[in-house]
Amino acid sequence: MISLKRIFFVILWCLFSAVSSAETGLSFSNILISKDPENLHTYRFSTWDQPESLKWKHVHIYFDASIAHWWISENMPNHELNIIAVTPILRYYFATNPYFSPFFNVGIGPSYLSKTVIDNQQLGMHFAFQDQVGLGATVGKTQALSILFSAFHYSNGSLGAHNSGITVPMMLTAEYRIA
Repeated sequence: MISLKRIFFVILWCLFSAVSSAETGLSFSNILISKDPENLHTYRFSTWDQPESLKWKHVHIYFDASIAHWWISENMPNHELNIIAVTPILRYYFATNPYFSPFFNVGIGPSYLSKTVIDNQQLGMHFAFQDQVGLGATVGKTQALSILFSAFHYSNGSLGAHNSGITVPMMLTAEYRIA
């Protein structure tokens, strides 16, 4: 039987293969402040793709595919889970300068949670929405590096009986354009 994770990876591969990109990059995120649950930690890696057709002067729409490992500091039952997500992100550049281009990000997309409980929080189901909003800047002469401070929230939108969700008020992300 084919697992939901494998189907999700095939969809990700098809999404990124079908899009003609202007830019492609990698990013790494880490929690600065956690809320629900507290003492939450993560390693979040993603690849992003910026199609040329969705790139205008101040507005860019790109696609972020991520995989993250989340865990609670205390070693207890239900202390960890993995999340796979695909999120279209709207990025608005306030200004574009040769060495510093500040921006605002907002995105929402589907995600798969490997478990339905973390700590004592009932997440309800394996499906959730990944919501994110943040401020950042692209820096440097080649504009290949971006630093972003953002808030993340995972929730099933009350589609399930339980919907505690995961909330991260402050995540630090470093992005690097590779092509």
